Amino acid sequence: DPGNRKSERSPDVRAACARALRHYRRTDVVAVLAEAVEDEKEDLLVRWHAHDSLVEIVGVDRGWARSDWEGDTKKLPPLPQPEKRWWEHILGLFARDGDNDETDGGEP
Repeated sequence: DPGNRKSERSPDVRAACARALRHYRRTDVVAVLAEAVEDEKEDLLVRWHAHDSLVEIVGVDRGWARSDWEGDTKKLPPLPQPEKRWWEHILGLFARDGDNDETDGGEP
């Protein structure tokens, strides 16, 4: 059940999910992570990763209480844009010396 974060029994899996959620800047994600942060019955590692994800999503550390994270989450900061796209990194692996040299007129 996606609405029930406790449906997964393994705390390691829940912790990994809490860590992965840092990539989703949505108000429903903030609400689920805030609930996990405050749940004292939850595994400490899950709470820790949920807190770290909240800090990354919102941009500030608001503490460990669920109420601290509620509020104006509609104005979440924009996702940072990478300097290069993933394919630009890969293309750089296959570039040979002189591939980008424009002084030779494009002849081999």
